[in-house]
Amino acid sequence: MTLSPDSYVLRCRDYGRPSFETVERMCNLSANIAANLPASFNDERKPIFSHRLLMELQRAWSSMPFALNELNNPANWNIDALLTEKLTWDGEVKALRQPKIVIDVEITKPGNLSVRWFRTDEDIREDAFERRDFERPPNELLFVRGFKDAFYDIDRKGDTWRNKFASAVLGTCIGAVEDVIHLAGANFKIERNWKVDLKYVDDLVVGFEETNNQTRERRRLAPILEEKQRFESEVGMTCEAIVGISRAYERNGLSTARIGAILRDHFSLDFASFSRFSATRKNAERLLGEVNSQPEEVQLTDEQANLSPINPVRESLSVRQALNSRIASATSARDQNNTPKAIPTYPKREHPASDEELAAIGVSSVSELVQRVNDHLLSSNDFPISVGDFPSNKRLFDRLVARYERLGLNQQKPNDVIQPKVG
Repeated sequence: MTLSPDSYVLRCRDYGRPSFETVERMCNLSANIAANLPASFNDERKPIFSHRLLMELQRAWSSMPFALNELNNPANWNIDALLTEKLTWDGEVKALRQPKIVIDVEITKPGNLSVRWFRTDEDIREDAFERRDFERPPNELLFVRGFKDAFYDIDRKGDTWRNKFASAVLGTCIGAVEDVIHLAGANFKIERNWKVDLKYVDDLVVGFEETNNQTRERRRLAPILEEKQRFESEVGMTCEAIVGISRAYERNGLSTARIGAILRDHFSLDFASFSRFSATRKNAERLLGEVNSQPEEVQLTDEQANLSPINPVRESLSVRQALNSRIASATSARDQNNTPKAIPTYPKREHPASDEELAAIGVSSVSELVQRVNDHLLSSNDFPISVGDFPSNKRLFDRLVARYERLGLNQQKPNDVIQPKVG
């Protein structure tokens, strides 16, 4: 199998999906350099620094779970400060809220990439972590040596593969930081403090700059604010107003469908490309969360609280209402099964059975045979003989006789009273 120079080079900015994707990227890059680094390459053409950075990242990633497990250990948390009351169906119960930490991402003076966490609000005990060795602090989650040196492989011109490989390794390092923050976010509320940012040209890393939270936050918010502006112009209301008014009506006990109809008919809300109001509201809440904005605090007037949709609304059932509806339907079906079954109108034509055939089963006519079987079936709360099973020919007559004998009716006398079954 021949590998082209771009076979395993991943787009270095393509790390938006938080997962253990970092492991896959490191494996791909290792396979890439093994396939594209012939022995004939001299030291001037080899990506020496980015190759070292890849090995350092593999080492740092293998030790990251130990630091993360120590941070996730509840024995190191200040439980008294995290206890809170949570409202459930059984009333208020004790629960633990998520601890808050700050994660710093920076390049140290020697040019290494460091990811550290710092406690806030006394959520984590100050004496819980002690220095493990003489090199790194105990609050460090990821430490990658040689990050700054890898840019020497990009500064040189004339080798496209080396530039792409170095850019992919540097992008993988930033992706690893994103993955670490995502993994820590499972148990913690995290405030990010990025002090480094990469510079890109056509999806290739060309340098880095030391920055602060404000600069990085402005860059992050720019496309989100543009999306928020497009959304608000499309629906005709601000996200703050949509969520604020919706919550005000929810406090009055209105359903989502009814709130959407009121906003549409009385507040000029246009669902636009959204088929349902619930999708419109979820999108507004998502945008507010991404821009760290709060909805409006709305107090409905008496006139607004009594508004009703102009057009009728088909409201969806809640879980409790749906469950009660299913129980009622099952009860109705059970009661219906207990009601007497009507005997259908049978055809006039009967199978001309001989006297010997009728005498063998203890009846005098085909009609008496049908009546005795139906009496037994109805007494057992079962359905009577259908029109399709009525013995109008020899085949259907023999089938009914077999059923008659299987029910044990041929052992009863004609005057026996069939007692209905109880229950």
